[in-house]
Amino acid sequence: MSTREIIFAVFGVLGLMAVRFLAPMVFYDPLIAFFHQVDYQINVLPEIQYFTLFISLLIRFVVNSVLSLVLIKSLFKRSEILEVTAVLFGITFLILTPILFYLIWDGSPNNYQFLFYVRRILIHPILTLVLIPAYLYHQNRSKSKSKKEME
Repeated sequence: MSTREIIFAVFGVLGLMAVRFLAPMVFYDPLIAFFHQVDYQINVLPEIQYFTLFISLLIRFVVNSVLSLVLIKSLFKRSEILEVTAVLFGITFLILTPILFYLIWDGSPNNYQFLFYVRRILIHPILTLVLIPAYLYHQNRSKSKSKKEME
């Protein structure tokens, strides 16, 4: 890795950490306090400002996605990986956001756990944590295949 790639990788990781730690102060999310309650399963969801939550969720998702793409670009040279990742991020947002808002609107305590995990996938870079090892595995597997073909 070049010095530039290392700087971008560090920037991506530090940026993701900053988003994680500054999020309660910067982004609107009344569900943070709700899910920190020990007995949240028996409580009613807090009052939600849907539009404000959507805009906050969108901004946080975009910031996390851009920082994740910077990190992935610094780790992998192939632009196809970056394109696939961006498409996966977009599809994830388009599928999970309506599910999240339906679960909030429904407000059923039976769905709180599902709501918790859907929200978590949207607000944290979980896909990045899954995709980087998958891309590394694919890259190493491709290298070992090409070595075997050369022999």
